[in-house]
Amino acid sequence: MKKFFRYFELSLAEQRGFILLGLVILCALSIPYIYNIFRQEEEIQYELVPLTNMENNSVKEGKEGKSERHAYNHTLPIRNFDPNNLSIEEWNKLGLSSKQAQVIKNYEAKGGKFLTKEDLAKMYTISKAQYDCLEPYIRIDKSRLTEKAPSVFPDSKWVKVEKETKEDRKKLVDIMNADSADWVALRGIGPVFARRILNYRKALGGFNKVEQVAEVYGIPPETFDEIKGQLYLPPGAVVKKLEVNRCTVEELAKHPYISKKQALWIFNYRAQHGPYKDLESLTGVEMLNQDFLRKIEPYLEF
Repeated sequence: MKKFFRYFELSLAEQRGFILLGLVILCALSIPYIYNIFRQEEEIQYELVPLTNMENNSVKEGKEGKSERHAYNHTLPIRNFDPNNLSIEEWNKLGLSSKQAQVIKNYEAKGGKFLTKEDLAKMYTISKAQYDCLEPYIRIDKSRLTEKAPSVFPDSKWVKVEKETKEDRKKLVDIMNADSADWVALRGIGPVFARRILNYRKALGGFNKVEQVAEVYGIPPETFDEIKGQLYLPPGAVVKKLEVNRCTVEELAKHPYISKKQALWIFNYRAQHGPYKDLESLTGVEMLNQDFLRKIEPYLEF
């Protein structure tokens, strides 16, 4: 140790400080080991509760008003029914809340029909437990549906067909103008995904192609593959463009395709070399690759 101090020409005060620092480091490193030695294991207390008891308790809580979510009565006497064109009061008698019934009525108001039992199961507002209880009593009269279609939807462009297929029943969705209800009508798209799609479309400035819907956060690839055939981009659709020669760093970074760093590179390069003339001018920014330029091209205006 003396040779070490002599080699670095440390004074006596510096030598003492070095030794003290070494002791502090050793103490800090030893704390986890000392803690493990003296730590006492805490015993976890638990109690096994039969699942049937939990279900009974959930129903009781719902009756007392503590848990509305579990208040659905599975023992409610149910008669056979056709889910098409039922009133809210009739849905209430079948065990659904007024809010659940209103969602179904909104679906029907947009031209929705229940052609099979499974169509009712696709409604996000109905839980699996509720559907399982209702399913044995569902009776759909398809002949009555085709006969009454013109009178139920007088303003719509429904065409009476003798035999419907699954492709006929699919409703196409205009990805540039569809509202939340239109998106929710698609299989696998609930209110949360519908809201995210609308927010993403607004942030982009509009969709440029159908595949952009798959970029929405959280949508599973299999869900997009299933609904892709029902999506279309209307002819002449125009997206909102960014004026790349006038936008600030903050305005550029608001676009989902442009990160904060990329916005800063674009802004600084413009400040040093002058306005961009076309997309080719952006290739001068070394940090921007071809994939980025291909994605952002439809949204830039020079």
